[in-house]
Amino acid sequence: MRLYQREYGMTELRLYVTAFMGWMAILFGLFSYTVLRGQRERFAFGALISGLAMVVMLNVINPDAMIVRINAERSGLGKQIDADYITSLSADSIPALLEAMPNISEPARQKAATRVIHNWSEQGDPGWRSWNWSRSRARQLASENQEMLLVVARKK
Repeated sequence: MRLYQREYGMTELRLYVTAFMGWMAILFGLFSYTVLRGQRERFAFGALISGLAMVVMLNVINPDAMIVRINAERSGLGKQIDADYITSLSADSIPALLEAMPNISEPARQKAATRVIHNWSEQGDPGWRSWNWSRSRARQLASENQEMLLVVARKK
């Protein structure tokens, strides 16, 4: 999976598959340590705790922002970045995308800037019923960086 990610970049699916593979490795080690030593009643508790730890870890690392950072780093090394994909991620990715904008290749940067303007600057406030912190922060950052985004989006 690491070879595939290194060659083609990170996506949500690849991140979650990698996390699941890691959890399976933990379960295999736990199985070897408990069941094969005659303590199988401990396996279920360990599996539950490790599964909860994996879910908490995935929430802490902010997958969408991590995907943007990894792909922008690849772009800095001369590899292509899929601007359509990274701009289709959730609002959690916008701070990382704006931070990584200088590292992204010019055509992808233009496309990403255009999509950020369209998706986060022009929509306005949807009201209190659909408010959440990530979207509010994405809108605020897009507004604060509006001038830079417009300059990048109009470069030809």
